[in-house]
Amino acid sequence: MASSLGLTQIQDQNPPRDLDGRLWSDEQQQQEVDSSSFPDIVLPSRNLSGESRIERAWAHWTQLGKPKLIVAPMVDNSELPFRMLCRKYGAQAAYTPMLHSRIFTETEKYRREEFTTCEEDRPLFVQFCANDPDTLLEAARRVEPYCDYVDINLGCPQRIARRGNYAAFLMDNLPLVKSLVEKLASNLKVPVSCKIRVFPKLEDTIKYARMLEEAGCSLLAVHGRTRDEKDQKKVRGDWNAIKAVKSCIKIPVLANGNIRHMDDVQDCLRETGAEGSFQLILS
Repeated sequence: MASSLGLTQIQDQNPPRDLDGRLWSDEQQQQEVDSSSFPDIVLPSRNLSGESRIERAWAHWTQLGKPKLIVAPMVDNSELPFRMLCRKYGAQAAYTPMLHSRIFTETEKYRREEFTTCEEDRPLFVQFCANDPDTLLEAARRVEPYCDYVDINLGCPQRIARRGNYAAFLMDNLPLVKSLVEKLASNLKVPVSCKIRVFPKLEDTIKYARMLEEAGCSLLAVHGRTRDEKDQKKVRGDWNAIKAVKSCIKIPVLANGNIRHMDDVQDCLRETGAEGSFQLILS
């Protein structure tokens, strides 16, 4: 039997083999998730030292198989059917589209329609935008049992993000960004990841990355363009900036930018030193 958005458990020991039979849906009977059903999930990092958090970050990444080919978070594209199609043809991990944390906590219809998954949909990053730590935590707890990372979108540069005061526009309020990461890292059992854009000045980007790592981020995805560099066809992503971030922090790093063909993947990983790169998007 299917399970529902962090609110129910899988009851049927012999679920149907077709994917449609295992999509999460609020149409099923609901009950609270028993966290003991997920023994492989590690404890929150509130009492861990910096080095212990980094060791945990790498242990988790290694347990997932160190995926290199990752489906990027794309609104109206990276929903479950597309993720599963990509996995069939070689994707090793995937992101959901960006989910709005406040709407996700408040609206059952939004949760039911915007977030579906199945047993084969792993490793999975569930991405939220947010500007309130408590709201973000409430949203994250609903998906925690069904993903491998809860991801904070700190990179979207679109006008809707400006109006909503989230994503790349939180680069103007780093104390708030830090509080978002700390809130999740201190209370979730799954690791927290972040997706960022670079600052115009490299030293600011490095300070940003270090701050995120110290706050509890376990994996950092770096888009090598600034917030103002929205035209991906005119402005190439800065792999040197990604390389600099990789060299200054200890957690796993993913590279985003200039990946159009499979040959670009190896070039990107070689030049940046990143653990993986985003695929299946003209970036």
